[in-house]
Amino acid sequence: MHQDFHIDYRHSAGNLHIQLSGTFNLMCAWALYKTIKQQNAGSGRIFVNTKGLTKVITGDAERFKGYMVQGRMPPDWLYFKGEKGLAIAPNGSRVLICKTPDRRRREPFPTLKPCGSKPHRFLLPDHKRRKRWAKH
Repeated sequence: MHQDFHIDYRHSAGNLHIQLSGTFNLMCAWALYKTIKQQNAGSGRIFVNTKGLTKVITGDAERFKGYMVQGRMPPDWLYFKGEKGLAIAPNGSRVLICKTPDRRRREPFPTLKPCGSKPHRFLLPDHKRRKRWAKH
């Protein structure tokens, strides 16, 4: 296995979550296949997070796909998270790619300030309060 490659896994709500990091080569493909085969309880989904991968060697990713076909594991419960999952995922499995967060996003809740002497009462900032009352 490549020196900087590492596999972490955990079980949560009947699903297996695997975190990959480092360079994905042939030995890493075999280690991932072996981890999936040994840790899979057979009832839940398997999520493989590829965000930590620095490089995917194409021929070795193809070999992993071959391992999954030969092992007769159904790919419909296999989910790959991240763009590198496109190179690794066997046919029939799913690849989840998350949007990058928008830096201009608004805060989910307005900033609140204390009102009067009672600490449990809060008022919205003036500009937001005016907008709210203008709608009525």
